[in-house]
Amino acid sequence: MKEKILSLPSPLGDPLELYKFSFAPARYDDTLSLVTGLHGDELNGIYLAGRLIQFLKTATAARSNSPYQLNQRVQIFPAVQLNALQAGTRIWPQDGLDMDLSFPGSDEGDLTEQLARAIYRHTFESTWGLILASAPEHFEDAPHAVCLNRGRNEKKLAAGLGLEIARVRETSPLRRVQLLHQWMEHEIPSLTLCAGRAGQLDQALCDSLFRGLLNLLLVTGILSHPEQKGKKGEVNFFNSRQEVPVKVQNGGLFLPAVTAGTRMKPGQKLGELRTIYEGDLVEVPEAPEEGILVSIRAAPVVYPSEPVAILLVEHKRRFWFF
Repeated sequence: MKEKILSLPSPLGDPLELYKFSFAPARYDDTLSLVTGLHGDELNGIYLAGRLIQFLKTATAARSNSPYQLNQRVQIFPAVQLNALQAGTRIWPQDGLDMDLSFPGSDEGDLTEQLARAIYRHTFESTWGLILASAPEHFEDAPHAVCLNRGRNEKKLAAGLGLEIARVRETSPLRRVQLLHQWMEHEIPSLTLCAGRAGQLDQALCDSLFRGLLNLLLVTGILSHPEQKGKKGEVNFFNSRQEVPVKVQNGGLFLPAVTAGTRMKPGQKLGELRTIYEGDLVEVPEAPEEGILVSIRAAPVVYPSEPVAILLVEHKRRFWFF
């Protein structure tokens, strides 16, 4: 069911409208809330939300021959920052607010804050929470989970999605105004699925992620199938001390030699850095130690001391004081 949950006057002309799509059996106990498009350039998540809506429409149609049965409620909030999407920008330039730094929002605030408030109001009583996102600007991410708790339920979510990597974030004042933190405060098991590059739609990647979404619905019992059962794999959790950024000393054009998700060996080449004007090779960034390349620079222009990659290492980094 498509439901308009907010309509606001917009300085651009047509009202800004926010929709959610709900699918549920006659009786249910649990609710999965899926939110995407918190930024206007997170195209993979927006596309995935649309695919899931179409799948659930078919599965729940009155005369459907689908073998899937929906047992719990799923509510989907696609393209919530529609103004930014239509403007082709990450955030809406009219108010300059990052929606994922605007929670729990305000009914009396700017448009972005009012949108955030509506999302918060419709999701804070969920059983599960899932945000679909892309890598930060200028980077490409291997599919992985971001969570604030390393609990049994978060592991179940990540494993259900078929993810092998989960990054555990520490609480900070900045993260307190993010949707994921607001869900955590309401004790909602939740995570963010990060994958791909902002501003690009990778259909092959989305095919893989969509299979993970369906598997998650089976693992949690939200969906059932007479012949298919959800599969849970192993998830490796990494904290901030296990993240190793690789920075360049010079500026120029960075040309990556490996892709996100590669398991790197010490000294393995990450790419080349060449001068902008003449193309001279000035630096060859390498992996400082063994680890998983979770994120690599995708935008070629870099400045001195900027990171071009992030490695996740399996051992805890220790600091010795003398």
